[in-house]
Amino acid sequence: MGQGDGVVADQKRKIVGRIVALIALCAVLAFVFFDRLDQRDFPRVETTANLSCSRSDSVMSLAYANLHDAVYLEGQTGDVFNHYLLLANEPGRAVLLGSDRLSTDPMDWTTVSDRYAVHDYYESDDAISVDGRHYLFEEGQIFELVGDPAEGSGHWKVVGTYPDETDDVGVFFDGETLHLLGEYGKFPHGFDGTSIAYFTGDLTFERWDVVDLAIAEPTGILPSKWGLGDATVAVADEGILLITDIESQDIPYHLALWIASSWGEPFRFAGIIAAPMGGTNELDNHRVQDGEVVPTEDGGFVLFANWRDIDGISRQNVPVMPDGTTRFVGSYMCD
Repeated sequence: MGQGDGVVADQKRKIVGRIVALIALCAVLAFVFFDRLDQRDFPRVETTANLSCSRSDSVMSLAYANLHDAVYLEGQTGDVFNHYLLLANEPGRAVLLGSDRLSTDPMDWTTVSDRYAVHDYYESDDAISVDGRHYLFEEGQIFELVGDPAEGSGHWKVVGTYPDETDDVGVFFDGETLHLLGEYGKFPHGFDGTSIAYFTGDLTFERWDVVDLAIAEPTGILPSKWGLGDATVAVADEGILLITDIESQDIPYHLALWIASSWGEPFRFAGIIAAPMGGTNELDNHRVQDGEVVPTEDGGFVLFANWRDIDGISRQNVPVMPDGTTRFVGSYMCD
């Protein structure tokens, strides 16, 4: 090999070395980027519409240290109360609250029963109230109560079913069509799905049509890292509002808002509307989940949600579970 050939070979080695170093640097930067993304970033916000939610400092009931999955029931003329809130406790047992005013202030609510019975399951998903009849959804079954919820413990009857490929559903009845949205797929790091599925039916509960198995799903970079579940739905001037749990392997539950222009249109991610407070003395310092949205007469919304505290430190004198943790239902005013 001549001297010129040696120079060329040396230059090639330098170029190759630089390429290898550049590839290594890109790999390190990508690792750092995706690691930070995995820790902090939620899906990309796709709409400017949003809700502003103000957190209440008090929980709805301190009857037990484990209260969760609130379900709203609308009172009818002649009922003891205008508004009811069913808080799940243990399998086969719930706490029923009643109030004449839809409020986030627990002083406005009366405990109707602290051993209320609807079914034998651990929780309830959602409910609708139509012409004096209440329909509650849980584990693929639809339970009906005719009359006042205050007098309904033990009197709920199964009257229908809904698709078992979805879970933790939210329901909305528009006077003709029953809209059902629930988690779909299997999120590998928790109890959620990977998208929200959308079905339609009517009050006969005899037929359900699949509209879209991913009417709401995370988009952008790493969409598969997010789990979605526990839908609750309402209608507003902005469109159809869908509130879901959202979590990742590293980020505990927050409440996410999704908005669609009309029924059947894809829901666009609108951001996080309720997050854990952090610190050590709050009852929601670990996670916020399982929302229940209820419209108010002035066009706003009350949002009820589970608050979870796992450090056992609280600024309130509250009952705790054997491991020192608590799970209560908190609330927000949204507009």
